[in-house]
Parts: sequence; structure tokens; C-alpha cells
Amino acid sequence: SIVACEADLTQTIVDCGGLDALCSLVGTTDDGASRGEVLLALSNVAAGTAEQVAALERTGAFEAVAREMARGSDTFNREAAWTISNATASGSTSTVLAIARGSRSVEALLELLPAADAGMTEVVLDGLERFLKAGATEVHPEVRRVFESHDANGDGALSRRELSTVLRGLSLDVTRPEAAAVLRRFDADG
Repeated sequence: SIVACEADLTQTIVDCGGLDALCSLVGTTDDGASRGEVLLALSNVAAGTAEQVAALERTGAFEAVAREMARGSDTFNREAAWTISNATASGSTSTVLAIARGSRSVEALLELLPAADAGMTEVVLDGLERFLKAGATEVHPEVRRVFESHDANGDGALSRRELSTVLRGLSLDVTRPEAAAVLRRFDADG
């Protein structure tokens, strides 16, 4: 993938209109390998600079990716989740909110949770956490409601027991050490 390299070469692809071409291929390529390559390229751009993520958002790539996740294979959805999550990590707050407003990215990530393995759950939760931190609860209040519905004692945090209930409710077969690792990962204040 040509965009799996230095930021300046990726920027050249952006400047030459390559993102529009990649975006147009998301829903038109039926070959699994080709779709995977397109998503890999988009994911690499999404992990680039804030300006590159903004350029990707302006192409409509996230709407195309989220739409295709409904019919995508596990492999496609894994790379699609990485694409969205990378964008939430690299994009500016305004771009992350634009992604939340202009696409089904939040819903697509939420829909992946029930079928996600422990590794994919972490990627999805990373993306959702960054949507929340950017203020996407104004755009998607259902995300906040999902988290609040599992906060049994209403203290604004998920305890280990509450997290275990969430994971079991999502039909995730997660071991105690995996659940503890997820909790440590997202428990910023101990």
C-alpha cells in the first residue's frame, strides 16, 4: 500500500486526489483482497496527521466504510474498525465530531461489539471512548446511555463487576485477566 509510508508521501496522495479514488472503491470492489487493500490504505491515512484525517472525512470515506460494515466480512469489519478508531486518535476534535455527525461510524462500532473478540473489543472501545471525549454524546446520546445503563450504582464509573456484566451482556467470552486488562486500559484515574 503506497500510503503505508511516510506522512509526506501520504500527503502527496492526498494532494493528488487519491483519497477520492480510494473512497470510491470502498463499496464497488467485491473482491475481498481488493476491499482489504482499500481499507488498509484508508486506515493508514486515518492514522496520519490531523489534516490528512480531515481530508479523508471530507471525501465521505467514513460514511462509505460504515455503510459497507453492514455487509462486510469479519476481516473487512476489523480493518474498518481500525480505520475509524485511527481517525478518532489522529483527527482533531472538530474532525472527530464531523465524522460522528456525517456518518454511521458510531453506530457501526456499537454494532460490532456483540461479535467482537477481546482484541477487537479494545479497538472498538478505543474509538468509542475518543468519540465520547470529543463530545459525540451531543450527536449520539445513545452512546452515553449505553455506558450509563451499565453503571449500576450511578457513580459515573464502571467497576470491575459492572464491566464484567457489560462483557457478558455482549456475549464476549473474556477471561478475568482480559477483563482486568480492559479495565486498566480505560480506567484513567485508578
